[in-house]
Amino acid sequence: AGVPRLLHTVAVFLLQRCCRRGRTMDASQSPAQRRLARTAAALATGAQMPAPWAQLGRSRAATRALVGASSAPARRPNICFVLTDDQGYGELGCHGNTVIQTPAIDQLHADAVRFTDFHVGTTCAPTRAGLLTGHFCNSAGVWHTIGGRSLLREDEWTLPTALSGAGYRCAHYGKWHLGDAAPFRAFERGFEVSIAHAGGGIGNTPDGWGNDYFDDIYQVNGVPKRFKGYCTDVFFEEAMSFATAHNDEPFFTYIACNAPHSPFNVANRYSDRYTEATAYLGEDASDRANFYGM
Repeated sequence: AGVPRLLHTVAVFLLQRCCRRGRTMDASQSPAQRRLARTAAALATGAQMPAPWAQLGRSRAATRALVGASSAPARRPNICFVLTDDQGYGELGCHGNTVIQTPAIDQLHADAVRFTDFHVGTTCAPTRAGLLTGHFCNSAGVWHTIGGRSLLREDEWTLPTALSGAGYRCAHYGKWHLGDAAPFRAFERGFEVSIAHAGGGIGNTPDGWGNDYFDDIYQVNGVPKRFKGYCTDVFFEEAMSFATAHNDEPFFTYIACNAPHSPFNVANRYSDRYTEATAYLGEDASDRANFYGM
């Protein structure tokens, strides 16, 4: 418990230091919003950042480049953030698993930025709250997945809000789990487009009736629409369409897959390849094969 509290204290200190170079914000904003808005403004304008950033191992130039604020005229980088659900560290070929076949993810692992020192929250929603705000999840109002404990505080400044302010087009696909009603939904928290299932998993009580990962109904900015195909395929295809449509602009796509969250529903052609390797698990073999197939 002491480590997250220490990290949160350090983050607050850095934000307070950044505020000294900030502009006057709207008086209606909360102190947290004004602090983060000033930080985003400093990043976006290329203003010099205080020393603590460098002490954390990130140069000021690299920090500004993260939101496309480099003084050079080079194109700002697009950001594609993929988050799977209920998948452990050891369930990837690139992490040493000799049974599961994940060649595409292994290649992404080799080519992409990897967060090797991120500490997850206690469960799903808290982790998402931390990733999207930079705050210790409990301080953002999210410390569980049920009972109203997964609602991200209204005054939290989110990553898509900051990136939108820096000129990025932002879209979300898949799982949200930080609120299914106004004003907590993804398209109300900085994303201009959100295609999402409800609740903590496809088929949960708030989700579309009959959803089972195949040809499901998802919420498009709050409006239900049926999509053809497997959930993971739908989310990636929609994200690629968004990227194509905004190819001339910097964009941020947050693809939060429901898979491999239970129930373990997947086409047989993906799970059958693991039947023999998981047979030793007995009555649990089928679930493990399907989990790997997802």
